[in-house]
Amino acid sequence: MNFCASIQCFDGRIHEPILAFIKENYNIPYVDMIAEPGADQVMAELTDKVTFDAIVKKLQLSIEVHNTSLVFVSGHFNCLANPVNKNKHIEQVKKSIDNLHKIFPDVKFIGLWIDENWHASTC
Repeated sequence: MNFCASIQCFDGRIHEPILAFIKENYNIPYVDMIAEPGADQVMAELTDKVTFDAIVKKLQLSIEVHNTSLVFVSGHFNCLANPVNKNKHIEQVKKSIDNLHKIFPDVKFIGLWIDENWHASTC
């Protein structure tokens, strides 16, 4: 597998930890980054259909063009667009995965949490 995708917040502090985690743990050289402020909230709560549909369209492109079959969905510490606690972020990441899996049943989704030390781990 040469490509995977990551749906994440646009916060620049989390990009490097996510890339490092994926490369170290999954040995995938290329990551299609789909970044949106508070992405976990957008994907979980489905209150912004326009943004949700835009994320889905980008993920569909990654799947079709890069044969992506593994997607990471993350939440992070100190998110300005989604200022909730860690437990709520993790709940939103899991709900996001449930919502996306309904659209892309053949794709494997993995949730990530990026902590206050900018370290990514599965959740």
